[in-house]
Amino acid sequence: MADTAVLLVSEVATNACVHTASGTPGGRFRLRVERTEWGVRVECEDQGAPIGTRLGYTMSDPCAIGGRGLALLAELADAYGDRTTATGRTVYFELHRPPERSPRPPVQRGAP
Repeated sequence: MADTAVLLVSEVATNACVHTASGTPGGRFRLRVERTEWGVRVECEDQGAPIGTRLGYTMSDPCAIGGRGLALLAELADAYGDRTTATGRTVYFELHRPPERSPRPPVQRGAP
């Protein structure tokens, strides 16, 4: 889960810098990581993209240099989405821990 979280954090932070006003001089974004009882939730709040732009959660052309970040997020996250805020947009994702398995009973050998 940690490797997946690092990859997806990198993707949402890069998108904030490359595709929104957060990447302009003086721009900024906020990254919130919350550990929960079921896993982890990450939110990346940026300063917004041009009006009317929509996020694409599908894979880009295989020959394209970029355009795979949100498709990775859609494929690897247990939950994801985005919402417009008063100051920009927040992209979030959740990674859920696999359910714990109960230990197997010990194998009994020999005569009872």
